Amino acid sequence: MTDKYLTNLLGENEQIVFVARQHWLILLGKILAKTMLAAGLAVLISLIWRTWQPPPLVSLAYLLLILPLLGLLRDVIN
Repeated sequence: MTDKYLTNLLGENEQIVFVARQHWLILLGKILAKTMLAAGLAVLISLIWRTWQPPPLVSLAYLLLILPLLGLLRDVIN
């Protein structure tokens, strides 16, 4: 992790001694939480859609699924 940004922050005669990273289980927990949120939203929207026969614009509620999926993508990339 000795990228140029960190190196530029260092003063003269300074060096990086320790680099910490998150454990993979922390990442797995975030992924599972967001996956469960997305699945729950999909089920809830589908139940509402089927039960109440809403107007066609309610189908746009599926766009709510983008939010947890974007967070999931951000967690996996970082």
